[in-house]
Amino acid sequence: MEAKQAKREALLLQRQQEAKETADFKLKLEKKYGTSDNPKRFILWDKAWDHGHSSGLGEVELYYSDFLELVMD
Repeated sequence: MEAKQAKREALLLQRQQEAKETADFKLKLEKKYGTSDNPKRFILWDKAWDHGHSSGLGEVELYYSDFLELVMD
């Protein structure tokens, strides 16, 4: 029973770390591409994430930069 609980806690910590890394990466992209104040930045992130996350964060950034022109005024 204790081993199961320890495994759950380790998994929870891993997921929390991944969520923090993803949030930090998102902020980095917003700063790099000047979208921090863009009201459409959430849509941009969602589309880039949907298209690229299965291949890694580098792919997410490629999609982010490709889709950028769609949200710029």
